Amino acid sequence: MKNDGINDTTRSKYLKYPNKGKLIVVSDLHGNLTDYKKYISKWNCEDPNCHILFTGDLIHATKQEDKSIEILEDVIKKSEKHDNFNALLGNHEWAHIANVSIQKGNTHPKEAFEDLIKIRFNGKNPLKKYISFFKKMPIIAKTSNGVFISHAGPFCGIKSEQNLEKITNSQNYRLTELEGFLWIRYYEISEKSIDDFLDIVNCKAMVVGHTVVDGIKIHGNQIIISSSFNTQKKAYLEIDLEAKIESKKDLEKMVKYLM
Repeated sequence: MKNDGINDTTRSKYLKYPNKGKLIVVSDLHGNLTDYKKYISKWNCEDPNCHILFTGDLIHATKQEDKSIEILEDVIKKSEKHDNFNALLGNHEWAHIANVSIQKGNTHPKEAFEDLIKIRFNGKNPLKKYISFFKKMPIIAKTSNGVFISHAGPFCGIKSEQNLEKITNSQNYRLTELEGFLWIRYYEISEKSIDDFLDIVNCKAMVVGHTVVDGIKIHGNQIIISSSFNTQKKAYLEIDLEAKIESKKDLEKMVKYLM
């Protein structure tokens, strides 16, 4: 069954949520299957007004056992079945599309993940299937009550909503603007630049993951959340899609912690 509140059958890469129900927002899991299951348990798949959105970097564990494949297989299945389930593209998924090596400490997670696939599937290689899915992943999201959500960023060269539509519709994954929404960290952007961007997209606050923080960090009208990776406080958001949001203060009240 399709949920006409968000997407048509083409699954837009610029998600736009309606002013009804709630949206659970979870950031970087990096292969933590235990946490993934806990967040899934908070989502009611049968309720079309209960949405869940992962902000990217589902894959590439470094410190715990890597369950990226198990997470990815389930995410693909749920994405195909449920319109109220979505996962944004993160820089770690992007690395496989762009064929770019990334480094975390002394590890090279892209290559490690590809080696893990070969071992797990005994010579069979579903990497092409995974990359095809990564290319279908949405890039950015916005709620009707004024919350903008992306993996990272924002890229401050954006001049209009039309710019965003062009980026999300492009097949060029090496666009500087796209990479900005995947790589830019909060401390590289001024609070004023965030407000200027929010004015352009007609939003009041912004949520990103990407950078490890102690649960949450507030940077102007941007909230950075760490839901799983390398943090003891595991924060996520339950956004009331019908609430009035004027600034990050209203959004901050919707932060919750995984117990």
